[in-house]
Amino acid sequence: LGSDDTLYTIREFVPQTVDAATLTKAKALFDEKASTFYELRHGQVSQVYPLLQVNNETGEQLFFVQEYIEGTSYAKILQPRQRANAHFRETEISQLLYELLPVLSHCHNSGIVHKDICPENVVLRQSDGAPVLINFGSFQEIAAAVRAQLGIEGAGPVVTSVGTAGYVTPEQLAIGKVDHSRDLYGLAATLLMLATGKDAKVLHDPSTGTWTGFEHLTPELGKILKRMLSARPNEQYSSADAVLAALSDMSGDMSGDT
Repeated sequence: LGSDDTLYTIREFVPQTVDAATLTKAKALFDEKASTFYELRHGQVSQVYPLLQVNNETGEQLFFVQEYIEGTSYAKILQPRQRANAHFRETEISQLLYELLPVLSHCHNSGIVHKDICPENVVLRQSDGAPVLINFGSFQEIAAAVRAQLGIEGAGPVVTSVGTAGYVTPEQLAIGKVDHSRDLYGLAATLLMLATGKDAKVLHDPSTGTWTGFEHLTPELGKILKRMLSARPNEQYSSADAVLAALSDMSGDMSGDT
């Protein structure tokens, strides 16, 4: 599959109770829909591989195969800081933006939207200290759609929509919005959570669409995150690259002031 030192996570997609014809159809249908994920290559994305078909004495099964990232999620990294009434520094937040925006740009240019960016789905890799995206929500949606289409039961929970509460807008869930702004929103909500030590559901008021917590950031960085969190299309950034450009301009302006 990968290099000799690659670790994998393997979990069930189609259980043994499924007949051979349905299993064959499920594999063909899923592989067709997920081919874009198989082709996605980036050093900061957990690699997805074609379904693994296993023949047992009692029947056949299909399994998901993904690269296992050794490391710690940012949700877990934050926990000891929260206990000490601390949070991530602005320099750490800016660094995360610089490191993750090119990853999103690569995914979006490849036709893939993550759809579930949150502190649990960003992992600090142990080997090199790089942040890595895992658990693509859009991949889970494909699996759920194939199961539903073929009437497969007993293969995990039914997923009607993906997205962690607080890190995706109700409007995006309701209309099934899948463009780049959904990922930029999730990333900004994640960073604001890390910057304040407070959960996104606490920071966001859904009745007004407003966020709090920007006092922990400089006005320049706060302005960028506010635009990423805006529900108004005319205020949103056109792409991850546009956010990177704004971040570079901010850094240039601040260095020029010193």
